[in-house]
Amino acid sequence: MSAGIHSVLSTNGHYLTGPNCEKLVAAGPGKLIIPVDGADQETYSAYRVNGELGRVVEGLGNITKA
Repeated sequence: MSAGIHSVLSTNGHYLTGPNCEKLVAAGPGKLIIPVDGADQETYSAYRVNGELGRVVEGLGNITKA
């Protein structure tokens, strides 16, 4: 938080690659929201058309490492 401004970022998680996560962490958002809209691919794609649950799970791991 800087100068009384709190930032919130929401992403579907599909582009949370290692390099993108490093940049994101360096930017220092106050809150990061990554919705996981299903426990398996079939359920996930009912909410996120053309979405890939595996990419989101991988992105969660990448942001955790960063």
